[in-house]
Amino acid sequence: MAVLLRRLVHLLLLLLLLAADVPIFCRAAPAADATAMASIAHSLTGVPSNWVPGNDPCNPKWDFVSCTAGRVVSLNLGNLSLSGVLSESINGLVALTSLQLQHNNISGPLPSFSSLSNLQQLLLDFNSFSSVPDDFLSGFTAIRLINLDSNPFVPWSISNAANVCVNLQRFSAMRANMIGTIPEFFGSFSFLQYLRLPYNDLSGVIPVSLVGLKKLRYVDFTGNNLSGVVPNFSPNVTLMVSGNPFLVHDENGSGSGSGGSPAPSPSLVVSPLPSFNPITPPFNPIIHKPPPLPAPPRSPLRPPPPPDVHRLHPLSAGRGERNLI
Repeated sequence: MAVLLRRLVHLLLLLLLLAADVPIFCRAAPAADATAMASIAHSLTGVPSNWVPGNDPCNPKWDFVSCTAGRVVSLNLGNLSLSGVLSESINGLVALTSLQLQHNNISGPLPSFSSLSNLQQLLLDFNSFSSVPDDFLSGFTAIRLINLDSNPFVPWSISNAANVCVNLQRFSAMRANMIGTIPEFFGSFSFLQYLRLPYNDLSGVIPVSLVGLKKLRYVDFTGNNLSGVVPNFSPNVTLMVSGNPFLVHDENGSGSGSGGSPAPSPSLVVSPLPSFNPITPPFNPIIHKPPPLPAPPRSPLRPPPPPDVHRLHPLSAGRGERNLI
């Protein structure tokens, strides 16, 4: 009789859970996210007043936090005058698909983000981050959009571990103190649309493999130390390569050979600067083929800044258009 009673109690509990539509396998997840968010709230200064460590960030929902099924999937913290550092606990938010921290004053080293395999967009531009980890980008199998513009990193280069970013569409690292060469594997990212790396200290040649990318529309290598011959890109591609004194154009337009003429001076290049909005949630954490993003809004033609400008001011945008690449 006692055994039968226990079974009836267990069955009743199961029926109550099903009636409440509570996924049993997700019951412990909010606690894990709450722990990570508590650490992030402690490490940043200027977070919203309802970011109370120890509380569930999804119930009631914290400001600028988006949740799905009790998991934190988006932190939209751009333009909030935040300071402090970004805690390594960010890796505990394994369901995170969007991290927007642009236009703040967050400092210290970047965490590795190695556990964020669902992350689709990472906006860190115009902050004061000091260094990039060696395994940066190594876990970004779903990443589509990255902006690292105007951060005073110690010199760093993109490691071969970044070749997993096969869904990458837009990458910008203007004035990010990059060194080394432009990785050849960028040419294998078939979804790549924008590659923007101006005013760094990159050397070597422009990878010819970039020419074969059918979705590529904008390439900016202005103000580096590249050499060799400029490959023959499609007329659909806006190409900016001024300020590379050892870079030459092939007079025959073939994109090969050692002859040619020097790349034009910065004053001769006038091209539009691309800008686009963050990806709009909800996000799909399992990425096979990313859906197309809306076309970037047209902006007035303007010349690129001269090489002696040490900091670019962000283009003006409304609250909903903080992402600039």
